[in-house]
Amino acid sequence: MYRYHLGYSKQDARDAAVDMLRRVGVPRPEELSRRYPHELSGGLRQRVAIAMALACGPKLVIADEPTSALDVTIQAQLLELIKELQGDHGLATLLISHDLGIVSKLADTVMVMYAGRPVEYSSVKDLFDRPLHPYTESLLYARPRKGSQESLRPIAGTIPNLLELPSGCTFHPRCFKTQALCTTEAPALKEWRRGQLAACHFPAELKGISLREKYTDATAAAKLAEHGNAPDGKEPLLRVKNLSKQFNLAPLFPDRLMGRLRSLHAVDDVSFVLSTERTLGVVGESGCGKTTLAKLILRLVPADEGEVWYSGRDILRLPSGQVRALRKEIQAVFQDPFSSLPPRMTVRQILSRPLRIHFQMRGTELQDRLAYLLTAVGMGTEHLDRYPHEFSGGQRQRLAISRALASVPKVIIADEPVSSLDVSVQAQVLNLFSELRHNWGFNMIFVSHDLSVIYQISEDVLVMYGGKIMEHGPTAEVFKDPLHPYTKLLIEAALEPDPHTPVAANRLKGEPMTPINPVGGCRFASRCPIAEDMCRDTTPQLEEKRPDRRVACLKV
Repeated sequence: MYRYHLGYSKQDARDAAVDMLRRVGVPRPEELSRRYPHELSGGLRQRVAIAMALACGPKLVIADEPTSALDVTIQAQLLELIKELQGDHGLATLLISHDLGIVSKLADTVMVMYAGRPVEYSSVKDLFDRPLHPYTESLLYARPRKGSQESLRPIAGTIPNLLELPSGCTFHPRCFKTQALCTTEAPALKEWRRGQLAACHFPAELKGISLREKYTDATAAAKLAEHGNAPDGKEPLLRVKNLSKQFNLAPLFPDRLMGRLRSLHAVDDVSFVLSTERTLGVVGESGCGKTTLAKLILRLVPADEGEVWYSGRDILRLPSGQVRALRKEIQAVFQDPFSSLPPRMTVRQILSRPLRIHFQMRGTELQDRLAYLLTAVGMGTEHLDRYPHEFSGGQRQRLAISRALASVPKVIIADEPVSSLDVSVQAQVLNLFSELRHNWGFNMIFVSHDLSVIYQISEDVLVMYGGKIMEHGPTAEVFKDPLHPYTKLLIEAALEPDPHTPVAANRLKGEPMTPINPVGGCRFASRCPIAEDMCRDTTPQLEEKRPDRRVACLKV
């Protein structure tokens, strides 16, 4: 950038690059400037991308989904960074995002688009408090919120094909306030309130009722206490004991000289119980071991140590011939519906396979079961002979859920199943999980970095950091009164979609630790605001500090 656009010499360009990396908050910029992108975490890669965008001193930066796949802590850090750069450089930012939390904290004005057209334009506070367009209001209602487990209100239907737009208002087939005029005449974008424009014949909020007031619930504290009560003594369905997994890494040059090995302790001595009729949420930053834990339980990755007991058997010790029967009872839904479905198979072939293998279904019985599985996830038999690429992301995730249900499992492990989906589609899938769990009676381990999603879906929560469990307990109690400093900062870092709510002052700083050859002490000590010398020397054990509340902290 510096050499080609500004004509810097090689050394001057290197010095300028290191300085810019330092200004955007990259730690050890001299060292990291010599690394390749795949060697950096998601948060660091995004900081490098911001440094590249600022290198030539632009007046405008277009940020297209800059935080969509990042943890809440990294989102908060990048949000603060962009605000600082706006003040220091007089920078204008065009932010493109489906994350309402980021929009509410960073934007001054907002334009909402639907099917290629603007449907509302206003200040951020007016838009979140008193939206005019029904689509805007539906988006705000569709997002899960911390401290609320009420059923989400997804937007019916799907976005129309841009080559075959409906007549009149493009949103009218999905709108809950459609009238005859909406189906024939396209509304113009016009000013309904001072500074607030909407393309709607019948704006949603002209009576002065604040949408923010609708979200204010005087009984929220009582609902919070009711949700996720302690386990009721039911028998554990799945018990994980002292589970560990290490990955050997290529040694660096100094390590090779000294004959040292580098080992990543991805999951380190993890123990927990999944009780019947419960959903366990697993939450933490990237690299904390969530996905590896899920893969260990599914036997997709071999464990180094530990046990996983299910139906009176340690499933890690099962011979390979018995694993197929295990697959029938423990199924998975993965993060990316675009890659988790085989692209060369039709829906009929994808869903038929587990039915043929596990139940030997054929003929009419098989076809009836296929129809039942599709109906259960809100789809129809007309989809049976289509390929995965012919569906939207939300529909693909519904098919992935249907495939998981085909074997009638007792446990479903869902690894970030909604992180790549838009707000409205996310609401549909979360509601679907809740409905299916009630109707089918399966139990879930739900992995996510989104705290509002975890609260929405789970009764118990497991907080991981650096391959270890930091806190474990009933979801409502953990959210209401977190005991571990990491849990507290993680909850505070989550961005609420409300421009009136300030970003937490005591945010979680620094990069998550990577447990490569970890030494003794608490793994969170380097980022903990209350850490003392004993925290760096003594490894805390996961202990029950309160009834049904386990915490690994020396100061609790």
